Amino acid sequence: MGIISCFLDVDGVLNDHSALQRQWDEHVGFVLADELGRRPEDWSRANRAVFPAFWEARATWGDDSHVLIHGEAVYLIGGMCDYLGVAAPPDAERPALMKRVDIHVASQGSAVVPEAGTILRELSRDFALHMATGNPSWRVNAVLDYLGVGDTVGVRCGSDLVRAAKHSSAFYNQLFALAGVRPEESVIVDDSLAQVRLAAGAGARTVHVTKPCTGPCPADAHVGWLGELPGVLREFRG
Repeated sequence: MGIISCFLDVDGVLNDHSALQRQWDEHVGFVLADELGRRPEDWSRANRAVFPAFWEARATWGDDSHVLIHGEAVYLIGGMCDYLGVAAPPDAERPALMKRVDIHVASQGSAVVPEAGTILRELSRDFALHMATGNPSWRVNAVLDYLGVGDTVGVRCGSDLVRAAKHSSAFYNQLFALAGVRPEESVIVDDSLAQVRLAAGAGARTVHVTKPCTGPCPADAHVGWLGELPGVLREFRG
């Protein structure tokens, strides 16, 4: 059976992981400085300081994506404020503030891989494109808007649109249901080997974005970067 739908991850596929830290360092502080004071570079320093502990804590919060999104906002805003000695906004106000930060950072587009917009348009001529990412949909929208390709993508699926977290076994089944597609007619493109395994277990074809893939890997194909994807996927169409 040929592939008609393609689901793309964001970080590691559309965004280059090696450039993401710099993008956050350069832009995370602007909204926070306007809202809470201090300099943008102070918030960048605070974000670097608190993020490792946040990521460790996040691993204990379960698989409900809404819990994870809310917890991220509460933890990061609170932790950065504590680090800088700034009065933190109430917990209930932090998700909206974090969303503004997310959109501002993601909309800068400095981490996107070369020619990403052109490649997505090429893919959209042969496949129904959707997103499959642990990022919330507002980050997805900001990246696609930056690239000017929002019209090429159907389900801009972020973690807020699928109740299960991306690392959970339920994620891909919910994703396919949301997009109204069958897994056997779909391909998942991701840089995480763990996600490739989950997608394959859900019945989809898989492409692992990696430089290079080492050791046992269940992916149906491998590419070094997004630009190699159109040629590989054409072979899947059958």
